[in-house]
Amino acid sequence: MDINIILIPVVIILVVVLLVWRLRASSQNKDYSNTLLKVRKKRQGSIYSNIQPTNKIVDAVSKKTPESVKAEPAPAPPEDFMEIALTSYASYQQTVKAQTEFQSLRKPHPLLMSLSRSITDAQELINIIKGDPELVAKVLNMANSPFFGLRKPITDINHAVIYLGIAQVKNLATQFAISQSFEFSSQSQQDAYDKIWKTSFIASSLALLIAREADLENPSALSTRCLLGYLGDIAMLSKEPQVANLYLPTMTFYKRVRAMQAMLNTNAAAMGGVFAQHLQLPSEIHVGIGLGYQCMTNDWEGIDITIEEKRDIIFCYAVSRMAEFVVLENDADYLKAPSLDYERVHRPELFQLSQQLKDTGIAGIEKVIASAQFKAKSADMIANLQYAF
Repeated sequence: MDINIILIPVVIILVVVLLVWRLRASSQNKDYSNTLLKVRKKRQGSIYSNIQPTNKIVDAVSKKTPESVKAEPAPAPPEDFMEIALTSYASYQQTVKAQTEFQSLRKPHPLLMSLSRSITDAQELINIIKGDPELVAKVLNMANSPFFGLRKPITDINHAVIYLGIAQVKNLATQFAISQSFEFSSQSQQDAYDKIWKTSFIASSLALLIAREADLENPSALSTRCLLGYLGDIAMLSKEPQVANLYLPTMTFYKRVRAMQAMLNTNAAAMGGVFAQHLQLPSEIHVGIGLGYQCMTNDWEGIDITIEEKRDIIFCYAVSRMAEFVVLENDADYLKAPSLDYERVHRPELFQLSQQLKDTGIAGIEKVIASAQFKAKSADMIANLQYAF
């Protein structure tokens, strides 16, 4: 039997089997490939399904009105806010007027320089004040006024320091020492001076209270700085009798500063800084006073001071405005809800203050001012003010 007759059919069968196997393998690979593609598309589809709705949301949000999407805009400044041309301390110092302004005044009280220093020792303060019997008498007279509400009368300066504290006695003595440099020719000047005196006294008292409650460094120095911040007001009043008209009627701080600028081409802060130099007070004091109104414009460009000095200036500016609301503007309701926030008080002079407090790290004083404890203490202080002078 021919072997080829057997092999040929076997080979054909093997070839057919091989072809069938290849076809099946090809078919399986094709299905597997389709399965991967389906999986990929399914995964891609799930990703897109997550993205597409988000895009639609973003598109929908972007088409909403700005009021419903954006944060509340910052309050707009008052219409006349930037109309004031504030004379800088540096520019006023360079004028001939500033150099001759106070030559006609009396010589500074001999104890003023000593009182302007930082004093932390009670005996040191007592020794300074005892050098002027008239000064001692004035301090004791004020200490026994209803303002301090003492149950027993204070009979000597040692007693006053013990009961009132170094800061209060020092400020009283400083205030009386400053008053020795001035004399007024008209009753309106004297009346305006009395209001300024009360305002500076309240400012120094509020400063001491707030600084202690806010745990700020050296409350006594801040209190004295607020007291001395009114040197320019007093000096301006003594030089120009018509300035009394800026203090006797009710007038906001912003309007008063604008009137000062229009009347004298300067302001109380710049003049106060120069007067503090005339009194030979330390440089940190006269610079702080001279820059006292920078907070209103928030223009600190080119002013070479430390962040600590700037903080003290801003603190005293804030406290002084509070004192003026009560004394000069006779705002009886202010202490019921005291605030330094422009949106609450709506005073142009406070427009940029809250941000400045934050920038210098003393925004906490706003919480102190809003506290029930501060409201009660400050209200009692103001209530006794009318009986103290």
